[in-house]
Amino acid sequence: MVEPSNKSDILFDKAIRALNKGNLDQASRAASRLTKREPRSTDAWQLRSLIAQNQGAHSDAEKYLKRLLKLNPYDAGAWNNLGNAHRERGQFFQAKDAYLRSLRLRAEDIPTLMNVGDIYRELREFDEAAKIYDRILELSPDLYEALLNFATVRVRMREFDAALKIYQRLLDLGYENTDTLRGLYQCLVLTGQIQDGYGTLRRLLELSDYDPEFLVAGSILLLLMGRWQEGWEAYAQRWRWKSDEARPFTLPWWRGQDIHDGTLLVWGEQGLGDEIMFASMVPDLVDKGLNVVLECDARLVGLFSQSFPEVTCVASKPVPDPIAVEADFQVPSPALGQWFRCDESDFHSGRPFLRVDDMAVTEIKQRYIEQFGGGALIGISWRSENPEIGLDKSIPLDDLYPILSVSGATFVNLQYGDTSAERQCFADDHGVILHHDISIDPVVDVLRHAEQIAALDLIISISTSAVHLAGALGIPTWVIIQKTPDRRWLMDRDDCPWYSSVRLFRQSRQGSWDEPIAKATHALETFLHRYR
Repeated sequence: MVEPSNKSDILFDKAIRALNKGNLDQASRAASRLTKREPRSTDAWQLRSLIAQNQGAHSDAEKYLKRLLKLNPYDAGAWNNLGNAHRERGQFFQAKDAYLRSLRLRAEDIPTLMNVGDIYRELREFDEAAKIYDRILELSPDLYEALLNFATVRVRMREFDAALKIYQRLLDLGYENTDTLRGLYQCLVLTGQIQDGYGTLRRLLELSDYDPEFLVAGSILLLLMGRWQEGWEAYAQRWRWKSDEARPFTLPWWRGQDIHDGTLLVWGEQGLGDEIMFASMVPDLVDKGLNVVLECDARLVGLFSQSFPEVTCVASKPVPDPIAVEADFQVPSPALGQWFRCDESDFHSGRPFLRVDDMAVTEIKQRYIEQFGGGALIGISWRSENPEIGLDKSIPLDDLYPILSVSGATFVNLQYGDTSAERQCFADDHGVILHHDISIDPVVDVLRHAEQIAALDLIISISTSAVHLAGALGIPTWVIIQKTPDRRWLMDRDDCPWYSSVRLFRQSRQGSWDEPIAKATHALETFLHRYR
């Protein structure tokens, strides 16, 4: 049977109608027949790729677009769509290449430019992203999406003044919405403009009808300000915002009530340092007479079991320990702040709460004196690998030379990860040795790392888990922090309510470590003079 000459047009129209009605399977079948009939039709392959993308079949969309581009490598739209298909599959470098091919064919096409800027942003190539958004705004100065993304990039580049100007431009154009205010709030907090940040937060909450996402974001500022009760209540909205991140227990939530002979499951969350800090409230539960099961990072079980003998400690695993499952109520450890850290008087003056074996500590201390020499033993840590905030709080090792050049001290490396090349380079350049104990891996053996810290006379570090261990053990600890640090360090003070042994040296100017390092250097000279 001979098909009519307009069969291809009929198939094309049939696929389009089915696509518009949302009947993707029918559209896909018609488009498949069409490409078999017209294998050199770029329109047919374009349609088939569009249907595949609507089906979420991005690998198929990629395949069809490549067929199209073999037929016509100068189709800028197809290159752009290929970039979209790669991006949906998480293939960001391939997406960038495709977008740039499209851009070479239409250099001033704003949607393509936006895709290029966005992919640079996702790849954290912020300098390149900034150049692209700048080009877009030359073409369309008031384009909302470009202004908003440009401001975000400026924040990530830590060019806060430039970011604030863009956010103000957005407000002047009438874009007072949650996206603009969220970015402005973040920028104000990061630059230490706390009162302005608080005003922006209040407006953001009003506009969003107190969306839990923004309440959680606001909790950071409230806790930084020492507004404890408000901060904890706002942070508790996290489980309305991201309920899927809670541990997989079906137990009822504990609300601070007396549970008589029942058992309370406390589960840790976030990073190792957070688990340690929030464990400071476990003794409060014990004092309240509660039976407690503490689920924590497996690396903390030994240390916590030794420190909290009245508590059953179990490791957090994808399939929870039966002991945890059999509890009567559950609560994430940060939520304990609502009942046990309502104001600063509740912190018990930051008393130590972790314990290590005295004999193990003595053995390490004696070994260090014999191997590394005399003088005060001072632990040093300078870098964080946190992908979001690590760069802000890390200090180049060379910048710590004023501290490390002070005589009368023996410096011990507490930095996690492989630091051998970095330490050797520092020794070659400055003649200062950071002694390293190869028998202790702080990432793997936290109990042994805690014993190591307890054997030292002083810790000098950026904000890392080593600081939390030291503070929880009562070891003198100096923390060098950025102008607006994590919420636990609060603002405008040099002490910390969580740990009585911690002293803070903070930036007065965002991004500049000169002043806190100089102050810590002077303090160390005084410390060593007294030590002698």
